[in-house]
Amino acid sequence: MSIKSIVTVVVVVMLIFLAVRLYNNSSHRTGLGRSLDKATDNIQEGVKDAKRSVQDALD
Repeated sequence: MSIKSIVTVVVVVMLIFLAVRLYNNSSHRTGLGRSLDKATDNIQEGVKDAKRSVQDALD
């Protein structure tokens, strides 16, 4: 995987994270809101993993 594709994946994941976060802030704590909270947590984990992968690729 090239650095350009890794960076692209990280940017896309971050945009998804922001979109979910914005939607989550506007919705009430319904079942959907809780599901989005879990999805947000999973996306945050993915971003952390992607950052580690980028660091490993750069080293």
